Amino acid sequence: MGKAKKRTKDSHSLLTELLVSVLLLFMLSLLMITGISMRGSGLLAEELYRKNLEDSSRLLEDTIRTNLSELYSNAYIFGTDNTLKSYKQSFDAFSDDPLSYVKLNNYIVEQLSQLEALMNDIISSSVYIFRDNYFYTYTKILRKDADISPLLNDGTDTVRNGISRTLGVMPNPVFVESSEVIPMVFDYTDSYLICFISVEKLATLIDSYYSSFFDDVRISYADGTLLRPGNLDIDYMEAEKDGDDSVRVDGKEYVLLSTAFPFFGWNIDLAKDNSAVSARLMEYNIYLTIITLILLILTYVTILKTYSRFRRPFDRLSALMRENSDNICYEHFNYPGNNEIGQLGRLYNEMIEEIENLILQLEDKISQLEEEKRMKEWEQEQKRLAEIKALQAQINPHFLYNALNSIVWIAEDKGDSEVKEITLRLANYYRTGLSKGSDTIRLEEEIKHAENYLWIQCQRYDQIEFSIDARSDILCAIVPKLILQPLIENAIYHGIKPVGGQGKITVDANEIDGHIILEVSNTGEKIGKEKLAELNRNLSDGVIDSSTGYGIYNVNSRIKLTYGTEWGLHLESNDEITKATLTLPLVKEERK
Repeated sequence: MGKAKKRTKDSHSLLTELLVSVLLLFMLSLLMITGISMRGSGLLAEELYRKNLEDSSRLLEDTIRTNLSELYSNAYIFGTDNTLKSYKQSFDAFSDDPLSYVKLNNYIVEQLSQLEALMNDIISSSVYIFRDNYFYTYTKILRKDADISPLLNDGTDTVRNGISRTLGVMPNPVFVESSEVIPMVFDYTDSYLICFISVEKLATLIDSYYSSFFDDVRISYADGTLLRPGNLDIDYMEAEKDGDDSVRVDGKEYVLLSTAFPFFGWNIDLAKDNSAVSARLMEYNIYLTIITLILLILTYVTILKTYSRFRRPFDRLSALMRENSDNICYEHFNYPGNNEIGQLGRLYNEMIEEIENLILQLEDKISQLEEEKRMKEWEQEQKRLAEIKALQAQINPHFLYNALNSIVWIAEDKGDSEVKEITLRLANYYRTGLSKGSDTIRLEEEIKHAENYLWIQCQRYDQIEFSIDARSDILCAIVPKLILQPLIENAIYHGIKPVGGQGKITVDANEIDGHIILEVSNTGEKIGKEKLAELNRNLSDGVIDSSTGYGIYNVNSRIKLTYGTEWGLHLESNDEITKATLTLPLVKEERK
């Protein structure tokens, strides 16, 4: 009996020593694996961030270099353009002829527009100087104190024949712009082309290349002056002074990186949220701890019977996890059994599949939304400008045919004196239509333009009467040109002409609550209720139906494109009069 008790005691002591040894071994292994994985994951994350920084910087540099090369190439083509030389020679030979200046101006403006559209990613504006004349696109606003001389005489050596020189960052000395610019001066001996590289567009381009991966992008000049602040409250200068490569903001850990913009010496500071990596590493450590504990319990219970059977798949799963963690890959764990290791493997596979899908979906969605946003903004702006120009250009030919018919009719019916008068009126009419290429004129000129048109029509339809009444205090207001004549033309051809060409047209201009109200009334044929409702519905929705009077839709579309959809045209009609009411904001003429 005594020997039996002694063997039991010895066996228990041996089991205890074995279990304690196994416990200590598991704990030591867990600490080592955790330390190595944390250190390795941190180094891999930092290496990944720096690799992404290098790739983004290289792509950005290639993009800027390509844009500058294209700018140089287009500037050279611009300076050697034979058509431009021909227009300039004609302008020099016939400097008193306005037509030579108009041809030269129109050609240069067209070329500048194409250049700015092609280089839209970096250029905000451009100007061409020839014989002390400024040529620029009509979409830009010229500064009142515009002075180009400091850009042409800054004391630096200039190589001629189209070779450029780049000046420093400065406010635009020619155009009214909110963003600072970097002038690129191209000297062609007898003229200059100056392209203003937008600092804001460059900053936006830089930000777009880095923000797809990094969480914060801050851009500053070489002297430390801030160009574009980051989204996060990070003191990069303080972190650099203290030698910190990471900071904590709002409970998140951010890794700090920096690089230099190679062309203008700007500094770019970047921050990447490392919290997700740390959290994932912590989650991995928790899983590893759980697995270790499970294995430890199983080892305690079945150390003599099941040790060898469970050791092999456990080692394989642990190795796969370490490999996936070290190499940042997502290889699945294949195990045919349905025991604890098999269940853990399935959960692990589901987890990595979900992580893969979420990462891919998020990256694709972010890229898609950013690209769609940029393209939509650019397309809407280009469409708006093109529609305004197209609608403006379509008005003048529309009236030319009727006006020439009137001249022919008067010449045949009444004699030369009437032809002279109507020709003078027609010349005044078209002088207002041209208005030096501007899209807007003073209300007083627009009313005079309408009066000339009414006078011409009265020579053809001698039974038409007209009156114009305008408040004197709003005659200096600025309005889009050719907005009254199409409404008057519509009143004549759709209102008075159907009732035998006899009636009266009234034009009124008033100001109510800061709005300009222009009314064109006629006593001709009225519009039916259903047709009137359809017309007003189309005008409100911006729909163009040329079958029911192109002029009113043209005017309505130009007003909406210029000022917004809340402005435009409305029609009224009863047994006495038909009235077209045009509402637009009151814009006073700027004093020079």
